[in-house]
Amino acid sequence: MVKRFGASIAAGIVVALGIGCGSGGGNGSSTVAAVSVDPSVTHAQYRQQANAICNEAKKEMIIALQNQAKKEGRASVLQISPEVQTEILLDGLRTNLQRLEELSAPAKDQQQIEEFLSTFHTVVDLIDEKDLNSVQKFQPVLLRISKVAEPYGLHGCGYG
Repeated sequence: MVKRFGASIAAGIVVALGIGCGSGGGNGSSTVAAVSVDPSVTHAQYRQQANAICNEAKKEMIIALQNQAKKEGRASVLQISPEVQTEILLDGLRTNLQRLEELSAPAKDQQQIEEFLSTFHTVVDLIDEKDLNSVQKFQPVLLRISKVAEPYGLHGCGYG
């Protein structure tokens, strides 16, 4: 099952990051801290900052995968072991989530941003669990980030 999970992660990495196409506790119990609200922050400002953070995190994940492939003498990031791919992806997602949680949001958008961050936490938790149940849920939940992010204009934060 680990190979299947690794293939799923690799496919997710390739699709989500476009390379060739606070962390969870592992038990689904992580919670999203209350979103910091700043009345002076506009929707456009938040969107711009969040997209920049997400795009940077994706670049960092791509670089980490490429560096790992080089370190292992692999021709492709898809040849990296599933466990290492998972750790790189988790580290990148955790960093991305932490940076997003540090942003202040416009008051009128608080609920939508909390839903987005909650979805992000769920994805991290499911990946961190690494059991068969999580493998089956991983792709739909990963796509759910996009479904929550896209309508708000967080196109850089979509993973799918």
